[in-house]
Parts: sequence; C-alpha cells; structure tokens
Amino acid sequence: MSLKLQSVLHRVEAVFGCPVTEGYGLSETSPFVTFGSVDGTRKPGSIGTPIDGVEARLIDERGKEVTQGQVGELVVREPNVTPGSPRLSACRPASPCR
Repeated sequence: MSLKLQSVLHRVEAVFGCPVTEGYGLSETSPFVTFGSVDGTRKPGSIGTPIDGVEARLIDERGKEVTQGQVGELVVREPNVTPGSPRLSACRPASPCR
C-alpha cells in the first residue's frame, strides 16, 4: 500500500474511531468473497481471506495453483455465486468460473 493510501486510511480511522478493513467481491458473488480481519492482524492493501463457505484459489493460465507471491487468476466456488450469464454460460455454482 502506498504511503498516501496509508495516510488516508489512518485519517479515516481517526475520524470515525473504528478500523477500516478491506475485502473483495463482485456482483456475481453477492456480496463478497474475501474479507480482512477485524479482530486479528490486518494487512492494508490485502483483500483478506475467504469468508465462511467460500473456496478460493489463485491459478495460472494452465489452471495450476500458483505459489505465494506469484500473480494468478482468482477462482471461487460458493453457494452465492450466480449460476451464469449468457457471456459466462460455462459457470455453475458447483464449479469455479474461469
């Protein structure tokens, strides 16, 4: 996280008197997939860990899981994933979308 963003984060927390946590979600996952820790160690700039009931992993272009620190595509499986759309007809709640 950049120093400017850290400065903004600290100011917001000071004004509102509560910690700011980050997460990740999209409309197809209603409402989010991961969330940062509220009670534990926070890592500003991180999307956090999967919420209960969500399976998530990072894969490479061959579908193999990447190791920590590598760039990859996030794939998820959870009960809240939208069954699909005309553009993503292969996506189903029981299998991750690519």
